[in-house]
Amino acid sequence: MSRPKRWAAAVAKALEGLEELAELQEEYQEWLDNLPENLEGSALADKLNEVCDMDIEGAKDTVEELDGADLPLGFGRD
Repeated sequence: MSRPKRWAAAVAKALEGLEELAELQEEYQEWLDNLPENLEGSALADKLNEVCDMDIEGAKDTVEELDGADLPLGFGRD
């Protein structure tokens, strides 16, 4: 498989993975939102906050930039 096709396939896999991570992050956010008051300052709440604060959207933006990369063709075709 050519490098550009491998690049496109890798970008597609990355976007698919990031979409799944975003869905999971939403589930963690729901869990955090529904924590009982007595767990609000707990280690569990801290871990949930960490997961919910991760910038998955920023990562998706970066991968989308990679999707639009002007890749070299080589052999004098550039």
